[in-house]
Amino acid sequence: MFLGILTLITALSISAVAIYYSVAGLVAIFAAAALPIMIMGGVLEVSKLVTAVWLHRYWKQATWWLKTYLSVAVFVLMVITSMGIFGFLSKAHIEQTAQSTDNLAQVETIQKEIDRNFAIIDRAENKIMELDNSQANTDTTLQQRLAQVSQNFRTASNEYMRQLMMNPEVRLPGFDRMLPPSPRASAFSAQR
Repeated sequence: MFLGILTLITALSISAVAIYYSVAGLVAIFAAAALPIMIMGGVLEVSKLVTAVWLHRYWKQATWWLKTYLSVAVFVLMVITSMGIFGFLSKAHIEQTAQSTDNLAQVETIQKEIDRNFAIIDRAENKIMELDNSQANTDTTLQQRLAQVSQNFRTASNEYMRQLMMNPEVRLPGFDRMLPPSPRASAFSAQR
């Protein structure tokens, strides 16, 4: 008795799962008429079960043409069930593929954005290096000019001192304030 009940529960469970996936798949294939497909699919699945049980039970009493017709009907209903399950699995596969395609498109978009940001960073780093180099060149140029001006000042100062030693009347305005007091310069200032 227990085995009979277990077999009945198992058979009904398999049938219920098949009905669900078959009807869901048929609705996926014929989405424009969802409610009629659900009703038709449910009735066809239950009819298939009832017909298969009836054929099993009355196989010896039924006429050959009734057995043939009902066997073909059960086979056609099995094909419809298989088509519905195939539709359900195909829909799941298409949704997964579409989602993967969308994810790949998002990855490509993000990768392009990353590449653009890296290009911006590279340009900024190159600009910084150019500015550092130009700053270094400017600093070097300024130091060279400062050294040249300092050298020119020393040369002019030495020349002025030499001229002053040789001829005390040669004076440049403001230069004598920068010179250290010397006996000759002091003597020169005292004469004036």
